[in-house]
Order: sequence, then structure tokens, then C-alpha cells
Amino acid sequence: MQKVTHLNFSGFPGAGKTTIMGILKQKYKTVIIPKITTRPKRPIENGGEYIFTTMESFARQKEKGEFIAIESNIVDGIEHFYAIPETKIWPEIPETTELILSAFGIYANEVKKFVPNIKTCFVTYKNMVILLDR
Repeated sequence: MQKVTHLNFSGFPGAGKTTIMGILKQKYKTVIIPKITTRPKRPIENGGEYIFTTMESFARQKEKGEFIAIESNIVDGIEHFYAIPETKIWPEIPETTELILSAFGIYANEVKKFVPNIKTCFVTYKNMVILLDR
């Protein structure tokens, strides 16, 4: 099997990472490497970029060492965790895959230790005032 390009997207929340991944997914045979999160699923999310889990399950996976990197943020006083799973628990990559996609953000450098060919694209706004309005 030839090496498949792995594109990682990084950028501010709402910058369009998921939108770009969706466009690429329509054009190419892709596999998305999801992050694992304890936050609730948003109404507009239809899967792909995240695997939603409970705090208990997340803690078990963390204890087993199944994460490359972990981050957290607090929203409305509640702490939510996000993790990049170890490569051994990534989805299978079929031979017909043309592109591997992820949104690991700044943690792509940690992943690069295991996946040296990962390329990161930073997604930003044409007009930063839009970001402030969001």
C-alpha cells in the first residue's frame, strides 16, 4: 500500500475545520481519525470528528495509557476532556483510502512521533472580526 497523506487541521473554534474536512470527504476516499471527548454532542454534529464518551470510560482509557495527548477546557463551569487516541486504536485504513483527516490541532506534533508524514493546515478567518462576533 502506498503512503496516504494525513492532513491535520488546526485553528480557532468555528474557523471551518469540520467544514473543510466534510468537503474533502465528499471528493476523496477518506478516513477520519476522531478525538475522544467527554463533552456533550452538539445538535449539528453527525459524528466523524469525535467519539463521545463518559467521564468513567475516559478515565479507564487514560489509566490504560490509550491516549497520545489530553487537553481540557471549562465551559459553563464544567470541565470537558479531549484526547487523541493511540495509533493502535485508530480506525482501520482501507487500501483504497486517498486521504486521512484529523483535527488534532497543536497536538499534531505529539502524533508526528508516531505518524511522521502528518501535515498540519492552520485554518483561520479571512476577517478576524468574525471570530470576535462568534
